[in-house]
Amino acid sequence: MPYRILIVDDDVDLIKLYRWLFVRNGFELSMATNGFDALRLAHEVRPHLVLTDYLMPGMSGLEVCCQIRLQPELANMAVVIFTASGDGKLRQAARLAGATAYWEKPIGPHE
Repeated sequence: MPYRILIVDDDVDLIKLYRWLFVRNGFELSMATNGFDALRLAHEVRPHLVLTDYLMPGMSGLEVCCQIRLQPELANMAVVIFTASGDGKLRQAARLAGATAYWEKPIGPHE
């Protein structure tokens, strides 16, 4: 059974890059361009890992993480929040929201 990853980003070009990278390496990938679709897919697909951008319209990656942590059936899912901002307050907010990790863009293929 392949490892399932849900990518959440409102930048369609980045999603295409992630899809190429992850599928090429044998991962099963689901994609969402907003937090609402991400939560729906998290319930449907049950990914092992959610990689979500922090800044998105409608619902931030931080809010996605909080919603995942509040739902018992999703609460153990790994959630990584990534952002182009190097703001230390965002890192702390991600930690308080229950994020597994916080990465700063750009993220290279080795990360």
